[in-house]
Amino acid sequence: MGKTSDPQAIGLTFSFDPDKSKAATITYLSRDETSLQRIKREYFAEHGPAETQMHIQYREVEPGALEGIYNIEQLETADAFAFVLEGLLGHAIYL
Repeated sequence: MGKTSDPQAIGLTFSFDPDKSKAATITYLSRDETSLQRIKREYFAEHGPAETQMHIQYREVEPGALEGIYNIEQLETADAFAFVLEGLLGHAIYL
């Protein structure tokens, strides 16, 4: 997971309705376009089985808003997703 902060971050939104879909959506909001590109590069970049199975899709909703869609149908992918989401929300513990 990325370890750099974004001083121009505005926030993020998260949505997941398991009754409708097995995909979770995070929309990252920042005034810094390079931060949005860094999110794509770093946050789910381990390329292990969990990250591969997420079939991540990114799209720019508008300038300063990057949407990521993550398939979390498998338990392993859901665990990896929850770990990164906790870090994005400021609840990660780095050892």
